[in-house]
Amino acid sequence: MLAAPDENNQPVFAAKDIKDFYLNHCPHIFPQNSCPVLPHLTKIIKALAGPKYDGKYLHNLPTIFSSYKVKNNPSMNALLSDICIATLAAPTYLPTYYFETVDPEGNVREFNLTDGGVAANNPALLAIGEVTKQIIRGSSDFFPIKLMDYGRFLVISIGTGSQKAEGKYRAHKAAKWGQLDWLTSGGSTPIIDVFSHASADMVDVHLSVSSPSF
Repeated sequence: MLAAPDENNQPVFAAKDIKDFYLNHCPHIFPQNSCPVLPHLTKIIKALAGPKYDGKYLHNLPTIFSSYKVKNNPSMNALLSDICIATLAAPTYLPTYYFETVDPEGNVREFNLTDGGVAANNPALLAIGEVTKQIIRGSSDFFPIKLMDYGRFLVISIGTGSQKAEGKYRAHKAAKWGQLDWLTSGGSTPIIDVFSHASADMVDVHLSVSSPSF
């Protein structure tokens, strides 16, 4: 939202406006459960019978959108709105997303995408990799540095913070779980929580080794 430009090439929203945007629109994006008596049963049914892939091949996984890629591959010039909807299509919560782009020669490219967090729940390492590629290619947007000199990188993470997940699940309780319990327990989806948090934490581990300043 802070990166989306208006007609004057300024951010559409200021940081102070984002909270109100979420408060106003989240109830429509994530409607409240219509069956308060059996909320967990409803969630299980939706998880088992919810949106499924329509058979189209999800190719070129993961798909990384970058303004630098557009220069060499115009078919990657997708609308920011399409990119945002696709990267927020969390499994079991929102359906996978399909859209098309058309390059200047009229060639149509299809995109069949799901949540970006499936591949990069912590995008810091991905961002460093993209910047490194541009430095190696001699991009004038970056100062030349030696390979692997990640100590000169400054990673700024702008977000809304994260909830404390430590102690959310206990081994003695999870040891008794079956397949349905891993799908939904305590109002959340443990199997997704475990994979997403673990992959994000491993990025922090790798970066702390390659860049002590991280």
